Amino acid sequence: LMVDVFGNYVIQKLFEHGAMEHRELLLNMIMGNAVDLALQMYGCRVIQKALEVLELQQLVPLVKEFEGNVLKCVHDQNGNHVI
Repeated sequence: LMVDVFGNYVIQKLFEHGAMEHRELLLNMIMGNAVDLALQMYGCRVIQKALEVLELQQLVPLVKEFEGNVLKCVHDQNGNHVI
């Protein structure tokens, strides 16, 4: 759903309005795939929403996934929105 034209909206709403346990489940699904999602047209929107709503302690491991990939994202038409 994260990379689906309509499904990404569902995931964004779960991040925004879902219970903390739902956010944590979604975060676990993102972990290990954050850069790939950031480079994808609809996945980048999910990553942006996660960065907006997650707690600081949840953000640290997510942001660490971008180490060494910042320039790749900056130069990408989708990834630059995440950075």
